[in-house]
Amino acid sequence: MTRRSRKADTTPAIDTSSASESEAISAVVYGSPLPPRPGSKLGIVLGLLQAAEGVSLAKLAAVTDWQPHTTRAALTGLRKRGYVISHENVGAADGAKCSVYRITAGQAQ
Repeated sequence: MTRRSRKADTTPAIDTSSASESEAISAVVYGSPLPPRPGSKLGIVLGLLQAAEGVSLAKLAAVTDWQPHTTRAALTGLRKRGYVISHENVGAADGAKCSVYRITAGQAQ
């Protein structure tokens, strides 16, 4: 009786490369942010972030119906696409601190 090798097959079963991945990579390399699809939740998030006063994480989560950790992950995804998102802690009227996010005009590093 022969033993099977336990090594995993390293060749991909399907082609995992796509045009959208190469566009995302080129957006980061060349500095032009890759915009999300119009009308998508990520597009709505981007619109709220472009407001001059910014937007809180709670409002982003409420508008998109996402959990806070999913909302933060979407912000990270926008940063990876080349958008520069600033984070600022501001004091609310009741004395509590609130995080405000906004798109800044700076270039991604």
